[in-house]
Amino acid sequence: MIINKMEETILQSLFFDNEFYSKSFGALNTEHFSDFSDAAIFSNIKSFVVENDSRPSLREIALQVKNSVKYNDKQKREILEKLNSFAKFEKVENTQFLLKETEKFIKKVQLTQAVYDAADILNKGEEFEPIIAKVTEALNVNFDTTGGLDYNSSIDERVEYYHQSLKGLSTGVKAADNMLNGGFMDKTLNVFLSASGGGKSAALVSVAAHMILKGRNILYITLEMSEKEIAKRFDANILDYETKALKSSSAEEVATAFNNIKHQLGQLYIKEYSAGTFNVLQLKALVEDYKNTKGVLFDAICIDYLTLMSSYRTSLAKSGGTYGFYKSISEELHGFSKVCEANGNRTGIPIISASQLRREAFNNLEVGMDSISDSIGIIQTCDLVIGILSTETLRERKESIWRFMKNRNSGILKDIVVKTDFSKMRFSDAESSIDDVENVIRDEDISLSFSSNSSFGEFKF
Repeated sequence: MIINKMEETILQSLFFDNEFYSKSFGALNTEHFSDFSDAAIFSNIKSFVVENDSRPSLREIALQVKNSVKYNDKQKREILEKLNSFAKFEKVENTQFLLKETEKFIKKVQLTQAVYDAADILNKGEEFEPIIAKVTEALNVNFDTTGGLDYNSSIDERVEYYHQSLKGLSTGVKAADNMLNGGFMDKTLNVFLSASGGGKSAALVSVAAHMILKGRNILYITLEMSEKEIAKRFDANILDYETKALKSSSAEEVATAFNNIKHQLGQLYIKEYSAGTFNVLQLKALVEDYKNTKGVLFDAICIDYLTLMSSYRTSLAKSGGTYGFYKSISEELHGFSKVCEANGNRTGIPIISASQLRREAFNNLEVGMDSISDSIGIIQTCDLVIGILSTETLRERKESIWRFMKNRNSGILKDIVVKTDFSKMRFSDAESSIDDVENVIRDEDISLSFSSNSSFGEFKF
């Protein structure tokens, strides 16, 4: 009875509330209405809209039903009586409230059907993946209740935005922040690339530690190392210890160093999953759990690393190979970055992860986006790609090259020199320039392919 009442309220509002109609109609379908007459009315509204490209009136739908050959006389009377009752409808004044309740109603109906479908799939002994897809689709209903940006009326707002010199979350490397208009932006997927052992995890720890020291809240997902091993790397960075010195230092010394700085730190949560078992649906649930149980929202999420995740929409076999599989994971992460509820009353968050370069990228500075080991689909999806490159001489100098291969923040693509301290899991600004490094390593048997162009270069959206 309550469901039927909600069905009637939705139908009535489609006739009498233009804002409700424009924001909800596209998400509705006949299957959402369990009562015969309600389903018939919606079916007629839909056919009218398709044929006439306009919202119908009660009179137009009544006439359409009277002239229809799909219904017998008894059915027509039932539908027309329902339409007649709609004429006495009292409009719900709070349209935003009605939209939220309609969103809940659609999710409930779709989730119920997904559960029935899942039971049928399990009874037939079929694969489990379609069940996840059905549940995800059932819950993926979101009415956009905002009006977007009014270009003609927002000049002050836009000018203020243009003059914000630092809008992102700092990387901890000023030269990189300058390239990125401040750092990592909300609603973006950001990826570090390096050869095996080249500094992917160190970069993730370094940027996350810098944010924590600035009071930011960070969620760090590890799919390769244990939670305590990752925590050791954060201790090395934040407490200024070499990782090997943590074991030889007394427990009291390390605890004192931490307690002296604890008051200025943001929240850090490190969560470990086995490789290939973690997907974006679990990430959503984890973020929601931290919010509900600990009252914590995050400023950024680090995932160590992307190609050790799984997709909730497909498998490696079904996607036809690594290109489609890892592109699917990247798309799922990118989508979540845009809708994740974030700290500071924000919607949208930077997700920072990593992927691997092919073996020939080791000790090689002639590296581009086509050198990625796993899938070029990752590059196509993400917003920022930074390659971490090095040679024997650079490693001796404790330096590396950060090559900006893709940069939607500013479009600038070039190389910068970064001071590299793997013993403390820290990247920071170097005193050397690209020209200095080029002169130093010229004697090495290394082909140089530096990109110092500050224009858009090979940048592609």
